[in-house]
Formats: sequence, structure tokens, C-alpha cells
Amino acid sequence: MADMHMRDADQELIVQRFFKEFEKRIESINRASIETSIGPVSQQAFMDVAGSVANIRALYIKEVMKISTKGDSEVPDAETLRRLRNFRQAYEEVVNGFEALSQAVKRGHLDLVD
Repeated sequence: MADMHMRDADQELIVQRFFKEFEKRIESINRASIETSIGPVSQQAFMDVAGSVANIRALYIKEVMKISTKGDSEVPDAETLRRLRNFRQAYEEVVNGFEALSQAVKRGHLDLVD
């Protein structure tokens, strides 16, 4: 019985080491791929992206507010819904992109320079 527990513990250590090494390799691959693709990112460029996300958020909210200014409680027409959907999709895409950029920085896949 003790032999079985020893093997289980040994196997657990092997698995832990494997995944630790695996994570290091994946980090290295991510870093190399991202750096090769976009190069260094300045802190100002990072903030510019954040500003763009804020601007697109504002445009989306502005479009949402247009619905309430029409003064009726009917379902918006197809064109209004199409425009609103386009603004929402644009907003969601830039938010997801900014989150991916932020995560790359947090995980060390990308350095901010300046």
C-alpha cells in the first residue's frame, strides 16, 4: 500500500514538472509570436487603444440613447436595430481586443516600452 502511495506521489511530481515546463514553453512561444507580429508597444500606444475603446463605448451608448429620445414605446425599426447591433459588435470586438492586449502585457508576452 505504501508503495502505491509512493508511485502516486512520484507520478504527481512528474505531472507537475511537466506542466510547469509546458507553461514556460507556451509563454516563450506566445512572447515570440506576439513580439514578431507587432513589435514593441509603447505605453502611449497602449493608452491610445484604451482611449479608442472608450470612444467606441461612448458611440454605442449614444446610439442606445437615441432609442429613448424617439418618445415612443414601440420596438425600434429594423434600420435602428441594425445600426445598434453594428455599434454593439464594434464595441464588443474592441473590448475583447483590449483585454487580449492587457492580458499579453500582464502575462509577460509583451513589454510596454517608454
